[in-house]
Amino acid sequence: KKKSGAVGRLPSIELEVLYGMRFGDEVNAIYDDIIGTELEKKIDSVLGITLTGPFRALHLKKTHNGPKPFDNANLHLWFRYKYDPPECMTIATRNNHLEHWCYHRDDPHEEPGMVVYSGDMEKGSFQIKSTSLLGVLLKESKKCRGTEAKELAQSLQGLASKYSIPTAATNKKRQDKVNAQIFSGLGIVVHHDKERDVGYRELSVTDKKLRQILAKVSKGLDENNKDVDFAELDQLIQYANIANDEYDFGQALQLGLDMFAFSMNFAKDAHYLLLPTYALLEREQFGDILESFLPVRKRSLEKLIQLSFEGKETNKAVEGDDTNEEEEKEEFQEKKEKDLKTRKQKQQDRTSGDFVAEEGDGSVNRKKKHKPQYL
Repeated sequence: KKKSGAVGRLPSIELEVLYGMRFGDEVNAIYDDIIGTELEKKIDSVLGITLTGPFRALHLKKTHNGPKPFDNANLHLWFRYKYDPPECMTIATRNNHLEHWCYHRDDPHEEPGMVVYSGDMEKGSFQIKSTSLLGVLLKESKKCRGTEAKELAQSLQGLASKYSIPTAATNKKRQDKVNAQIFSGLGIVVHHDKERDVGYRELSVTDKKLRQILAKVSKGLDENNKDVDFAELDQLIQYANIANDEYDFGQALQLGLDMFAFSMNFAKDAHYLLLPTYALLEREQFGDILESFLPVRKRSLEKLIQLSFEGKETNKAVEGDDTNEEEEKEEFQEKKEKDLKTRKQKQQDRTSGDFVAEEGDGSVNRKKKHKPQYL
């Protein structure tokens, strides 16, 4: 069995330093008992699945001599596919990276709540597969025949039991909190005060009608039609901004993520609607991810699996075996406090003022406001 490093330093803590997000106990189990072991090789050979993302980043940190290859890169962009919303983080791939699984969080301050799957990198739809990656691997191993697959399933089940990792297909607690379904199939969760009826309000159109509106605009943009009618879409965006004014942030989140998943033609419309919404929901890190992702969202598969792209500097890896868990927590807290003023300024910028969508990448070049005046 591999050692995690210095005494008391858990992989989950190290990943929190690297990504600025919390990770559950599962990453400790996977890193300590799978990564770099024969079990990882079996997962690859029997299931064709490669574990990547945070597991690979931590392995590189521990084994690579000299400057880490991700010291000046944004780890949140590594293996981020074209239609991966900020809530998703790739953790495993298959079929030459054409299929991928992600940890999903509704809030960047929370641990992952489920694992979702996409089998087509050109579509914005996902399937909810399990509450854990071990649950996914266990399910996939049971689909296979043969002695190796059976032994693999037994090993994975033993590991899940050892660390008390749930392997259920769905997160029932989250299911009860979902405010609305969205085109990606992931749903959204925001706090909804039922007594005051504040936090979420439904879109003014059905999903079917929204698809029709987006399809009509998208077709016009694909055909380079200069007379595309944006009136209906602009009205929905305005309604969503008004909902934000009235503390019903869920409507803008729903519309923004629907546009994000529907077509790259709405990349910037989704961007400009989601940025202030994430700030209002106090999910600013999702806004940071989205902001960094927009310029590189159309990159090729070859580019997205590389760490050589430019991006915002992440929290630097903690060096030295004498660093303990408490020191890492202190460093992470100092980093959070240092960023607090910047985040507050970003929130002010994102929730007020005019902006104009830039040209290119299928964006809609028309004036908008994050917080328009009431009609």
